[in-house]
Amino acid sequence: MSSNTDTIKIWGAKTARSLRPIWMAEELEIDYELLPIGPRTGEILSEEYTKLNPKQKIPFLEHGDFKLSESLAMCKYLQNTFPSKNLFIPQTPKHLAREDEWCSFVYGELDETCLYVMRRHYDLKNIYGESPLVVEACRQYFIKQKIKKNYYIFAKSYIYKINARL
Repeated sequence: MSSNTDTIKIWGAKTARSLRPIWMAEELEIDYELLPIGPRTGEILSEEYTKLNPKQKIPFLEHGDFKLSESLAMCKYLQNTFPSKNLFIPQTPKHLAREDEWCSFVYGELDETCLYVMRRHYDLKNIYGESPLVVEACRQYFIKQKIKKNYYIFAKSYIYKINARL
């Protein structure tokens, strides 16, 4: 069973998704060991890493005997395991639902639906193939999503209205 004194190891580097749990650990001011392996490398395909994470993806977190993949899950785990005055932690079901709504929108709608697809067919076109039509369609969808809503993030007892702009 993991305790808060167990070493936290974060595997991964060179991607925005790998940065998420690193950023969270920094915000929470917790000690961690960074194992900076990259995506699409022999490192993630090694027998040793595959035993830890059969998905063979980064980022990956180890906290004692607890192992977790998926950057959003890792961030929420760190947030709930290491409370800090540096970071707002929702205390009511409604505030938690708003946080989940925001995270789901950014992660599902913007990141997976737009940004990652664009990256695959633009930055990583040598691996996944070039597709200017797909890249432009994703770009337009992203612009449409960022224009259409205002988001609310709850912090302490105040509500800050943030107009999503890039």
